[in-house]
Amino acid sequence: MSSDDGPVPHDPDVAVTFAATLIDQWRRRGVRHVIVSPGSRSTPLVLGLQWVLDQQAADAGDALRAHLVLDERSAAFQAVGVARAGGRPAVLMCTSGTAAVEYHPAVVEAHLAALPLLICTADRPPELQGTGAPQTIDQRNLFGTSVRSYLEPGPPTQAGSRGWRLLADEAFRTATGLRPGPVHLNLAFREPLVGAVGHLPPSTDVDVGDHQVPMRAAPLQEPLERSVLERLVERCSGRRVVVMAGERAVPTDAPTDVRQRMLDGAALLGWPVLADPLSGLRLDHLAVVPNFDPILRSEVVARSLLPDLVIRLGGLVSSKVGNRWLAGVAEQVAVDPGGWFPDPDQVVAERLDAEPALLIERLVETLDHRRAGVTPEGPDRSAAGHRLKVAPPDWTDRWRRVSQAVAEELYRARPDVVESAALAAALDGVPAGGHLVVSSSMPVRDLEWFGPQVPAGVTVHSNRGANGIDGVIATAVGVAHTGAPTVAVVGDLAMLHDVGSLISAAAVSNLAVVVIDNGGGGIFSFLSQHELLPDDQFERWWGTPSGVDVVAAASGLGLEVADVRPSELAGELQRRLAAGLSEGTAATGGSVAPRRRTALCRVVSNRETNLVQHQRLLSKLAASAEAALGIDP
Repeated sequence: MSSDDGPVPHDPDVAVTFAATLIDQWRRRGVRHVIVSPGSRSTPLVLGLQWVLDQQAADAGDALRAHLVLDERSAAFQAVGVARAGGRPAVLMCTSGTAAVEYHPAVVEAHLAALPLLICTADRPPELQGTGAPQTIDQRNLFGTSVRSYLEPGPPTQAGSRGWRLLADEAFRTATGLRPGPVHLNLAFREPLVGAVGHLPPSTDVDVGDHQVPMRAAPLQEPLERSVLERLVERCSGRRVVVMAGERAVPTDAPTDVRQRMLDGAALLGWPVLADPLSGLRLDHLAVVPNFDPILRSEVVARSLLPDLVIRLGGLVSSKVGNRWLAGVAEQVAVDPGGWFPDPDQVVAERLDAEPALLIERLVETLDHRRAGVTPEGPDRSAAGHRLKVAPPDWTDRWRRVSQAVAEELYRARPDVVESAALAAALDGVPAGGHLVVSSSMPVRDLEWFGPQVPAGVTVHSNRGANGIDGVIATAVGVAHTGAPTVAVVGDLAMLHDVGSLISAAAVSNLAVVVIDNGGGGIFSFLSQHELLPDDQFERWWGTPSGVDVVAAASGLGLEVADVRPSELAGELQRRLAAGLSEGTAATGGSVAPRRRTALCRVVSNRETNLVQHQRLLSKLAASAEAALGIDP
């Protein structure tokens, strides 16, 4: 029907019931967070959401929660944070037009970082497309190849109600599949938009209740075909092997004992584990080499520790030095359960779709017979008789010596480097079971270069999918939405880039924000532009001092700002988070108690001094590594 034929017949109750059905089905599947940005065309979605919220028991411990976020870009990064923290997708809801476009940066991050999202964008109906109707753009396939699936069911009708739950399940399964990611549902609604929820289509499914929905499909029981395992055993046997662990080396929700078994297995095999802070494996364990970046900055040390083979778990590490060193290794095997193998240097020889934990377990089994007789393939699980020899003893010993020497020098020297000391202190200030979210600029590098091991039970996040600095505070807010104590560390530019998200941050009781204020883009001081260009050009285009008063900006948006030295930071964070920070208002004897505001701790630094401090410490660490290996300077 054309627009000249008059309005298309439409029952608004059907649209609202359709929306309620989607949300109810996702709630049954384990979704616990819906993030809404206000608008008109999305009214059926909001009314359906409100109905589902109203149906919940008042005392439901793991209930669906809704969050209102004015800015769609901030809302989308909050959904990224929810996915990072627990592996469950959040639902995003917005109106039509440019509101949907604002989701795009976070959708790209979720795509590249393999994070599940359920994106519901309201849209005008077909008869208004291409007519110049207000707030109407072409939203079909809006996010291109950055989504796992694009679904456009058309304006809801009662005749199609039997497929509503199936649509919700299709979106959920795709978003949480073997390689998780965003799914876009573009939902057209006709006016009138306000209606009442009717009878929802029946569901025979059991509500998942408090059970956690895994980030990916169930792990494979047999990660490798026997022939592939045999080939890998032959490749690794008796050779100098290094395990390079990046993000996704283990799922965020993996139990501590899974991580421990992986590292125990690597130690038995004699393979050092070079663990990125985001890997989930940078624990206090004899197999772990946490500060591999400064070790590999010494060319002579890097050459002497060059392995025969590298096994890469998950994504790339943040370290450019580490990745450049990897590019010099001819034999590399990449392992990822979702088949996602970033390889910009094109050096990976073999790609294995396997759970890293199960792969290590199978390889360890080729060293002993303790689990003989437990496989349906026969009593021998040793890869058809292929026996894996451990790495040469001196290989493990050399890595441990150099790692220990660097750790000892770091312990002595790190307090003198303000920004690195602040990152270590922030990590120390995260309570057990908490999360640390760091900006994908200097903070993540300071943590990788100079940070200590990550305490067991603490999870580190950084948006390293697309490596942008946008949405870092919003991501931390999303992580905090899941209930865990959360600390965010950003530079002053990353804070200003995401300053609108401080509105949401100010309302979160279990979040503290640390801003390292060095008056500009500190990371650019480490690049060649700083050395090769005149100072005035560098400052204008790369140093980019904003002149904005960080304290005034954060205070004006409702945060309680304090200047803190690195030596005080851990204690300040622990105190603030333990106190609840932002507990809301409470009635006491008929009066309203003053609201405690979310803390923002500012650590003041200087870009030029920071550069000198970093260079000096990196030189010390390289010298320590050389001395540990008996290499004359």
